[in-house]
Amino acid sequence: MRAQLEHLISAINPRLSVQIVPHGMHSGLLGGFAIATFDGGSDILYAETAIRGITTSDPEDVAAAVECFEAIRTEALPLAMSVDLIKRTAEERWT
Repeated sequence: MRAQLEHLISAINPRLSVQIVPHGMHSGLLGGFAIATFDGGSDILYAETAIRGITTSDPEDVAAAVECFEAIRTEALPLAMSVDLIKRTAEERWT
Protein backbone atom coordinates (compact mmCIF):
# COMPACT_ATOMS: atom_id res chain seq x y z
CA MET A 1 0.00 0.00 0.00
CA ARG A 2 2.84 2.40 0.78
CA ALA A 3 4.26 1.91 -2.72
CA GLN A 4 0.82 2.60 -4.21
CA LEU A 5 0.48 5.84 -2.25
CA GLU A 6 3.98 6.92 -3.28
CA HIS A 7 3.16 6.11 -6.90
CA LEU A 8 -0.01 8.19 -6.63
CA ILE A 9 2.02 11.19 -5.48
CA SER A 10 4.66 10.67 -8.19
CA ALA A 11 1.92 10.73 -10.87
CA ILE A 12 0.94 14.31 -10.01
CA ASN A 13 1.90 16.74 -12.77
CA PRO A 14 0.54 19.91 -14.38
CA ARG A 15 -2.16 17.86 -16.16
CA LEU A 16 -3.03 15.54 -13.25
CA SER A 17 -3.87 16.47 -9.70
CA VAL A 18 -5.02 14.38 -6.77
CA GLN A 19 -7.41 15.74 -4.19
CA ILE A 20 -8.72 13.79 -1.22
CA VAL A 21 -12.40 13.99 -0.27
CA PRO A 22 -12.69 13.57 3.51
CA HIS A 23 -14.85 10.80 4.98
CA GLY A 24 -18.58 11.19 4.62
CA MET A 25 -21.25 11.36 1.99
CA HIS A 26 -20.59 13.20 -1.26
CA SER A 27 -22.00 13.22 -4.76
CA GLY A 28 -19.09 11.14 -6.09
CA LEU A 29 -20.47 8.06 -4.43
CA LEU A 30 -23.21 7.80 -7.05
CA GLY A 31 -20.81 6.24 -9.58
CA GLY A 32 -17.62 6.80 -11.49
CA PHE A 33 -17.45 9.08 -14.49
CA ALA A 34 -14.97 10.87 -16.73
CA ILE A 35 -15.39 13.97 -18.85
CA ALA A 36 -13.15 14.39 -21.89
CA THR A 37 -12.75 17.60 -23.87
CA PHE A 38 -11.70 17.22 -27.48
CA ASP A 39 -9.79 19.66 -29.65
CA GLY A 40 -12.37 22.18 -30.70
CA GLY A 41 -14.02 22.22 -27.26
CA SER A 42 -16.66 19.48 -27.53
CA ASP A 43 -17.12 17.33 -24.42
CA ILE A 44 -18.04 13.68 -24.00
CA LEU A 45 -19.07 11.88 -20.85
CA TYR A 46 -18.28 8.31 -19.83
CA ALA A 47 -20.37 7.16 -16.84
CA GLU A 48 -20.40 3.81 -15.09
CA THR A 49 -23.68 2.24 -14.05
CA ALA A 50 -24.38 -0.92 -12.09
CA ILE A 51 -24.83 -2.76 -15.39
CA ARG A 52 -22.37 -1.14 -17.84
CA GLY A 53 -20.58 2.03 -18.81
CA ILE A 54 -22.19 4.54 -21.14
CA THR A 55 -20.71 7.22 -23.36
CA THR A 56 -22.69 10.31 -24.33
CA SER A 57 -22.17 13.75 -25.74
CA ASP A 58 -25.69 14.91 -24.81
CA PRO A 59 -25.19 18.49 -23.55
CA GLU A 60 -27.58 18.05 -20.61
CA ASP A 61 -25.85 14.88 -19.43
CA VAL A 62 -22.40 16.42 -19.80
CA ALA A 63 -23.52 19.57 -17.93
CA ALA A 64 -24.93 17.47 -15.09
CA ALA A 65 -21.65 15.56 -14.80
CA VAL A 66 -19.63 18.79 -14.81
CA GLU A 67 -21.87 20.12 -12.03
CA CYS A 68 -21.34 16.91 -10.05
CA PHE A 69 -17.57 17.12 -10.56
CA GLU A 70 -17.48 20.72 -9.36
CA ALA A 71 -19.49 19.75 -6.26
CA ILE A 72 -17.00 16.98 -5.47
CA ARG A 73 -14.07 19.32 -6.03
CA THR A 74 -15.45 21.89 -3.59
CA GLU A 75 -15.62 19.19 -0.91
CA ALA A 76 -12.08 17.96 -1.55
CA LEU A 77 -8.96 19.09 0.24
CA PRO A 78 -6.68 21.40 -1.77
CA LEU A 79 -3.84 19.69 -3.66
CA ALA A 80 -1.08 20.52 -1.15
CA MET A 81 -3.16 19.32 1.81
CA SER A 82 -4.12 16.16 -0.08
CA VAL A 83 -0.47 15.36 -0.86
CA ASP A 84 0.49 15.99 2.79
CA LEU A 85 -2.29 13.66 3.96
CA ILE A 86 -1.21 10.91 1.54
CA LYS A 87 2.43 11.22 2.65
CA ARG A 88 1.51 11.26 6.34
CA THR A 89 -0.77 8.24 5.93
CA ALA A 90 1.93 6.29 4.06
CA GLU A 91 4.46 7.04 6.80
CA GLU A 92 2.16 6.41 9.77
CA ARG A 93 0.35 3.29 8.55
CA TRP A 94 2.79 1.60 6.17
CA THR A 95 6.35 2.05 7.40
